Amino acid sequence: MLLEEFNLNLFIFTILAAIGMVAVALVRQVRLVMGRNAAASLEARNEKLKRRYDQLTKEHDALQEKIRGAEDEKRMVLGQIQEFRRRAKLAAQDNFEIIHEVGEPNPGLRLFTGTLGLGFTLTIAKTVSTESKLRGVRHTLEVWADNQPDALRAAKLAFPPDNGFIVNAVQPAGQPKPAPQVAAQ
Repeated sequence: MLLEEFNLNLFIFTILAAIGMVAVALVRQVRLVMGRNAAASLEARNEKLKRRYDQLTKEHDALQEKIRGAEDEKRMVLGQIQEFRRRAKLAAQDNFEIIHEVGEPNPGLRLFTGTLGLGFTLTIAKTVSTESKLRGVRHTLEVWADNQPDALRAAKLAFPPDNGFIVNAVQPAGQPKPAPQVAAQ
């Protein structure tokens, strides 16, 4: 009796339905595991990319710091070069002063100072000169005399204008010196 009521088609259909439900559950489970694995893979990749980004950021910052240091060093070197050029230019010029002393120090005499200019043509001991390295040098007169007119007279006697010297006014020592005059060419 029980067998008579047994329907083979219904049994096969039930088995197929159960297999289908198990297959759907397995597919769902596989998709869930694959999704978790994909998410874990993406998280690992993101973490790796984040570490690489942090590493590159640190390298970039270090390079930027090196560039700033190099720029500072470049500015310092350029400043040193400018200072060297300035000093070389000053050294290339005849950067000294020639002091011409007229008379001897004496207790009754006072010191007068002035500047001595050189004309275009100089006559020194019967030698005529138009070119001289002494032209680019500052010449200062120191004259020992009783008073200013005597000091000027002694300076003009020692350095006559006819020989190409230009004696400027002399001042008592300690007063500002007048600018030297250069003869017109």
